[in-house]
Parts: sequence; structure tokens; C-alpha cells
Amino acid sequence: MTSAHQVKILDVHHVTPFFTPPEFATELSLPLTFFDIMWLKLQPVGYIFFYKLTESTPAFFNSVILPKLKHSLSHTLIHFLPLAGNITWPPQATTPIILYTPNDAIQLTVAESNADFDHLSGNDIREAMKSHLYLPELPVTDAKATAMTMQITLFPNQGFCLVHMSSFVLLYAYVVICIVKSKGLEQNRKVVFGFLADCRARLDPPIHDKYFGNCLYSFAVDTEARALLEENGFAWAVERLTALLLGVAGSTHYDVYGTDLGWGRPEKVEITSIDQTAAISMTKCKNGSGVEFALVLEKNEMEKFMSLFVDGVI
Repeated sequence: MTSAHQVKILDVHHVTPFFTPPEFATELSLPLTFFDIMWLKLQPVGYIFFYKLTESTPAFFNSVILPKLKHSLSHTLIHFLPLAGNITWPPQATTPIILYTPNDAIQLTVAESNADFDHLSGNDIREAMKSHLYLPELPVTDAKATAMTMQITLFPNQGFCLVHMSSFVLLYAYVVICIVKSKGLEQNRKVVFGFLADCRARLDPPIHDKYFGNCLYSFAVDTEARALLEENGFAWAVERLTALLLGVAGSTHYDVYGTDLGWGRPEKVEITSIDQTAAISMTKCKNGSGVEFALVLEKNEMEKFMSLFVDGVI
């Protein structure tokens, strides 16, 4: 680890639901659906929300902020009891289940760090390791660097003639082209890029409005690198994504910056698990109508990517 930043675990709390409704006084079980099982062994998505507090002394945090966090979490778990449970696979069951029993709890870890808040919540290129300061058990390759999260405003049908010119399609296609070029892939190297779509409003028969679980499906395009490296590579990628999307805007509709815990909007929201999955994260930007994205590349690839992205490769 190249950073001198340190994380000190101060305490670990176990937060239970504020009260257990009478109908769940013993236990609650939910079988995992097809949509749940397909993600069971995959890398969980990890987020960091950066909030800048006007009053952040240890005494204030422990006497005011932490009790409120625990209280709010306890009340929230009343409405989402399965989240306090555990995934298990009983011998007699055909599929794994989520099992909640009274006194099951969510673990809340309190830690402090000497890291630079402005640096971690900024938009500069930095080592991916620094995004895992609060998760020291996760291995991260030192040779990788995570790109700045950029705010980009894209306008439909500006200089293009394709049909579905959403910001998701344009940005994703552009970033894919930059990544392929920055890696210097051979012409015949296979490239696969895909995305997830929310299926909740697209199932027939419709899904129950009380459904608790995943409802995502993956779509992918695979090709050889030459298709993306050619002069019309960007238009090709946009066309393929347009054919797949079927009107799905994707994660650019998730307003993560609307997560207000009483401290206003976050200074920054980062998906820390992308260095484990080779994924590109995209969200609504903090301000305005743009889109933020982040990715992880090797240091030399990141330098080339930034040059390609800023200068334009299309």
C-alpha cells in the first residue's frame, strides 16, 4: 500500500429494528427469486457517500450524529425487515432464502481516518486503493488508478442522426471507445460491453407491488476490437446500444445525490466496487443535467484515456 492514510475502527454497533411487528414475532423468510440468484455469487456493489458537516468534532459526532443515525436506521429496518436478516439455504429448501429472526441486526461500524476529505471527494485521478480506506479487508492492486468523476452535459441529436440519443448511450459508447483505444488492444481481441436494466415495469404478468428483491437483467454486446477502432466505431457502438436499450435510460436516472440524511446533498458519491468488476459507474451529476462517470484503469492506460477523452476520438 503506497498511501500513509490510516483507518482506526472505533466501535461496532449492532442495530435492530425499532420493534418487531406482531406478525413477525418469530421469523420471516423469503425465497430468492431467479433475479436474486443470478447475482448471489457476484461482487456486491459498494458505495461511499461523502458529506461535509459544519460541526464534526468527535464529541459532537458521538453525542448527536451517531445516536440519530442508529435511531433512523432502527426505524427504517421496520419497513425492510429482510435487510436485517441473513441469506441461508436450509436443507429442505430448493433455493436459498432470506431469513429474518427476532434480534437480527445490521452491523454499523464507526471509524476515523486521517485521509484528506477534499482529495477523496474531489474529481482528481487517484489510486483505487484510496477509495477503500474504510474497507481495508478488500484487496486492491496498487498499479491501478481511478479516473476523475466527470460532469458532462450531452444534448440529444446534436450533430448526429441516430434515433435514441440519450446521455446514457452517448456517454457509454464514447467511454468504451476511449477505453479500447487506451488499452491498445489487437484488432481481433474480443470486447464485451453491457449494462443492467430494471425490469420491474416490464414484466408480463406485472410484478406484485410488494415484491422485495432484485429485478435487474443484463444486456451485452460482444465484438472484435476492430469494430470499435475504426473511424465509425463510435456510431457503431451507439447503434448497438440503441438496439438493445428499448427505451431503458439506465443508471443515469438514479438520483444518488438526492440522498439527504439531514446534512444536505452529498459532496460526492462514489461506487468503490468498480475496480473489482471492471465496470463503469454512471449516475446523475450533483448539479445540472449532466452525467457523472468513473472507471478504473492501469496508470499508463489512465493517462492515455484522459488524453483521448479530453481531446475527442470521434
